Amino acid sequence: MPEARTATQLKQVPPDKIQRNDDNPRLIFRQGEMEKLLASIDEFGIQVPLSVYQDGEIYRLIDGERRWRCALKLNLKTVPVVIQEKPSPLANLLLMYNIHPNEVELSEAI
Repeated sequence: MPEARTATQLKQVPPDKIQRNDDNPRLIFRQGEMEKLLASIDEFGIQVPLSVYQDGEIYRLIDGERRWRCALKLNLKTVPVVIQEKPSPLANLLLMYNIHPNEVELSEAI
């Protein structure tokens, strides 16, 4: 019998109810790339939901910090999110480094 998988939920959440993940190794967000993403989201909306987990009354980002930052700048009322189970501290750290394995910003930040 296959293992049971925990279902994820797709939901609309106000961006001010979301907080960044302190374990995200990405510290540098290039201005030009952010401006392009901001313009794209302004025109087309967020096309790829953010990944989050619930942490008390707020949601903590797993993936999508640039989209979240743009949503805040654009004063979007809600953003699409996929809500996942809260990872263990080790799993959270592994997720952060697996999502951003080839980012130039990581090497620049070290």
